[in-house]
Amino acid sequence: ASPHSQPQAFSRGFARMWQPQKRSLVALAAAALGLALAMRMRRRKRARALFVPTSTSPPLDADGARRKAKAHLRFANACARAHQFERALTHYERSISVDATYALARHNAAGVCQRLRRWDDAVSHYEAALELSPTLLEAATNVAVAHLNAKRPHSAVRCCYRALRLQKEMGGFNEEAF
Repeated sequence: ASPHSQPQAFSRGFARMWQPQKRSLVALAAAALGLALAMRMRRRKRARALFVPTSTSPPLDADGARRKAKAHLRFANACARAHQFERALTHYERSISVDATYALARHNAAGVCQRLRRWDDAVSHYEAALELSPTLLEAATNVAVAHLNAKRPHSAVRCCYRALRLQKEMGGFNEEAF
C-alpha cells in the first residue's frame, strides 16, 4: 500500500458518507423552495380573486359596487406608495369603472397621471372629481398645477381662482393650524 492511496481512500469514503446527507439537504432545500412558491401562488390567487371579475357573479348593488371600488382603491394606493404607478393607475381605473361616482378614485388617478406626466389625463380626472364632489378643494388646486405642467397658464390661473372661491365658501383656512 502506497502512502498516497490511504488519503484517497479516506476522501472516497468521506465522499460516500457525505453523499446521502448532501442529497437530503438538496431535497430539503427543494421542498422548502416548492413550499414557498406554492404559498406565494396561493396568496396571488387570493389577491386576484378580489379584483378579477368572474362571469358567474351576479351584478353588484350600489353597496357592493362601492365596496369593490374601495378594494381597488386600497390596492391602487398600495401600488402608488410602492412607486408602481402604471399598476396603480390600472386599479384606479378599475375602481372608477366599478363605481363611476367615486370622486376619490378619480382624484387619486389624477395624482398618478401627474406622476406619469400625463397632464391631459390628470386634468380630465381632476375635472371629473370636481363634478362629482364640488367641494373637493385638493382637486380644485391640483387641477391648476396640472394645467401649469401642461403649459396652459391661462387655464391654470382660472383654476386657481376657482380654488380660491371654493376655499372661501368652505370657510377659509383652519385657524388652529396657524
